[in-house]
Amino acid sequence: MKKFLFSVVIGSFNQLHTLIKVLEGFAHQTLPANKFEVIVVDSSSTDNTSLYCNETEFPFTFRYIRIPNEGKVKARNIGINEASGNWIFLTDADVIPHPFLLEKHLQAQQKFSRDVVIVGQQIVINSLDQIERGKLCFKHCKRPWQRLSWRHLVTGNLSITKSLLVSLGGFAKEFLYYGYEDYELGWRIAKKKIPIIYCPQAINFHYHPITFAKQLPRCYQAGRGAVIFWRKHPSLYLKYHLGINPIATWFYSKLGNNSYLVECLKQKAFLEKRSLLIKLARKILQEIYYHNGIKDELKEVKNTPASFESQIP
Repeated sequence: MKKFLFSVVIGSFNQLHTLIKVLEGFAHQTLPANKFEVIVVDSSSTDNTSLYCNETEFPFTFRYIRIPNEGKVKARNIGINEASGNWIFLTDADVIPHPFLLEKHLQAQQKFSRDVVIVGQQIVINSLDQIERGKLCFKHCKRPWQRLSWRHLVTGNLSITKSLLVSLGGFAKEFLYYGYEDYELGWRIAKKKIPIIYCPQAINFHYHPITFAKQLPRCYQAGRGAVIFWRKHPSLYLKYHLGINPIATWFYSKLGNNSYLVECLKQKAFLEKRSLLIKLARKILQEIYYHNGIKDELKEVKNTPASFESQIP
């Protein structure tokens, strides 16, 4: 098997409209196309992703792998195992690369004589027609080569040697849904004293508009993910950093059990306006859903995000 500098690993599920833009972006990289491969691991999409990937020719080596839908972690770990590059570049099917992206990651990796993790600058955009306009993912990270904490491990713009990622065990398989699988990997990296370095010149653009209604089940999933994270690395610091404390869980459970209050919050939160009152209503609802996820995971309640989403108007 040919050895590449980078293996770009992308997990995808029903994201063809953005995946096309992502693959077009990798087709126009300043890093020569023979220096990297792109691996798309598709979790049984139903939006013609398979047709597009199997019938489209790319200037780089391209591999398409279709698997049962068992979550992002499973898809990414399969892509990592299949990769033949020296470095794994992790990204998503809704994150569009700047033409200099891989070249800047290569320059950053070659700057250091030891294993490091390079995190690039991710810009959140609201339109595919205005790629260059958006807001920074890391508002407080402004210095090139700044050391980042585990809380800044964003796996939409990250490069790491395959040997290191495999030695770490990849992503933890316990994370079946949205939330905390990347931070948990960052925690393990930090514990190994491996530097996580910020490279603002390595830019990509995250297009993922999400309605408030869809945000709520993600908060619930994140609550369950927080408990999984803490159970894998039990410590008082993590427990309280993740909001897993009996006072907060009791308080938000009480709020969540008040059907009249929740209904009033939803009436405000789902208004298509901007005000401090609407912002507060949304924040309280997000906390209720997050702590419901914590409570259910602590009790090991068999509740899926899909069934929980049915409770949202």
